Amino acid sequence: LGEIMGLVPDTESQRLLFLNICDGATASTLNAVYDIGFGASVANRNQAVLSHIWPIEIVNSFIYGILFAHFITIGNSFVEAYTNTVKTFLKGKEHIKELLSSYIELDEELGYYLDKLEDEVGNNIYYWGSGAYYQ
Repeated sequence: LGEIMGLVPDTESQRLLFLNICDGATASTLNAVYDIGFGASVANRNQAVLSHIWPIEIVNSFIYGILFAHFITIGNSFVEAYTNTVKTFLKGKEHIKELLSSYIELDEELGYYLDKLEDEVGNNIYYWGSGAYYQ
């Protein structure tokens, strides 16, 4: 981790490291500052990091990643895509299915995961609140 923390991308613009994994944004809080943890530690002036602060189910993780990619591809900035991903989860399963419906014919696995998504996904912070965005 020490070696990675010192790496700063040599770029004029900011890039994003999206760790769509359980606990990728978790920080150790043993009387230390907030940024003792992988996700926060690799964020710097040239690299934003998006990950989850608790274990996330594969269905929600998959849909979270697809939604984030959707918002990036339509021109959202990293932080806008993160915000819009959370807002979309809050609107519920039917809204998510409607938004991603044009992609279902491109990927049958997406349809499978959309069907597996909890009906009340927007009512439970466990499903939509795990993301942490470091910039």
